This record gives sequence, C-alpha cells and structure tokens, in this order.
Amino acid sequence: MTAYIIRRLFMGVIIILIVSMMIFLFMRLLPGDPLVVYVSRSDMTDLSGEQMDKLRQKFGLDKPMPMQYVNWVAGIFRGDLGTSLYYDEDVGRLISERLPITMYLGFLAFILSGIIGISFGVICA
Repeated sequence: MTAYIIRRLFMGVIIILIVSMMIFLFMRLLPGDPLVVYVSRSDMTDLSGEQMDKLRQKFGLDKPMPMQYVNWVAGIFRGDLGTSLYYDEDVGRLISERLPITMYLGFLAFILSGIIGISFGVICA
C-alpha cells in the first residue's frame, strides 16, 4: 500500500509539472508579443527600442523560454504570481479580490445543481 501511495504521489507531481509546462508554453506561443500588449494598454505608445529592451528586461522577457519557465515556477513557489500585463497590477492581489465571489458562485451552483438533480432523480424514479 505504501508503494502505491508513493507511486501515485510521484505521478501527481509529474502531471502537475507537465500541465504547468503546457500552460506556460501555450501562453508564450500565443500570437503577438506580451510587451506590445502591455505598451498598447498603457500611456507609453511611443517607446524607443532601448525603452522596449528595458521593459523586456524588467519583465524577464529577454531571457530564453526555459529560464522564463524556471523563474515563473520559482515565483509561484515564493507566492509571487507576477504582474498582470493587462491590468498592470499584482496577480495575487487580483485573484484574492475575486476569489470570494468566485467561491460563492461555485457554492451556489453546487447547491442548485444538487437540488435540481435530486428533484429530477425523484421524478424519474
């Protein structure tokens, strides 16, 4: 039984690692440059190449993708989810602001689906 639990935990870690790599890869392979999105949403429309390079360095976009992934995972373990390029705010704070409402809606959906499911089950039986 212990070997089974260890094997399952090991497989869980591998699956989490693979899924995190896929998420990171898919986000980086989206068309367009994340820095261009950031600049277009802010008031910095006329930036020189040097200023763009400084922003790339600030966000770590100047590093190779494997290094960006390692930095991303290390930041997650430290609790630093980064800065949203869309809102220009801390991602952890954005999540913590929206989490209570999301949990409330999920709980209501769970209760409502249970009531409807049990009702239809009784009717169909």
